[in-house]
Amino acid sequence: MRHFVAGSAAGMTGQAFTYPLDRARAVMAVTRVGEYRNLLHVFMTIYEREGVLALYRGFTPTMIGIIPYAGTSFSMYEYLKRRHRDKARAEGRVEGPPSATQRLLYGGMAGLLGQATSYPLDIVRRRMQTAVQMGVDASQYRSIVGTLKNILRYYLQCYR
Repeated sequence: MRHFVAGSAAGMTGQAFTYPLDRARAVMAVTRVGEYRNLLHVFMTIYEREGVLALYRGFTPTMIGIIPYAGTSFSMYEYLKRRHRDKARAEGRVEGPPSATQRLLYGGMAGLLGQATSYPLDIVRRRMQTAVQMGVDASQYRSIVGTLKNILRYYLQCYR
């Protein structure tokens, strides 16, 4: 639990400081090439067209999603390292830290589990971030629940 909380807190801190950059990246990914001259131009355009709070559109699902993502990733990685050590001790071996290959494998498994826990909120975040640039009525994407409903409604219509 301690590793889960530490990972979640670290993830939330990092996201809080870098979120406007993530919003700018998402906007640049869905617009025509050449629409923005540089990163500063993206920030200024969002500010002028949508207001300063628009730099944080999608922030709430990001914060909610980072808790299970970073917490699961961090705690699972630490759990796998501990299991590695405990297994070596049970076999009577004096085992050092995991090898680079083992750490890569443990990190990959931890990241996969973390991503699986937070992916639905990542979809919500991206939709909230890019609705204006995609020409969609942004009022449909103001809340997490409203965004989820719209996404589900769209997919249900596609698969009927």
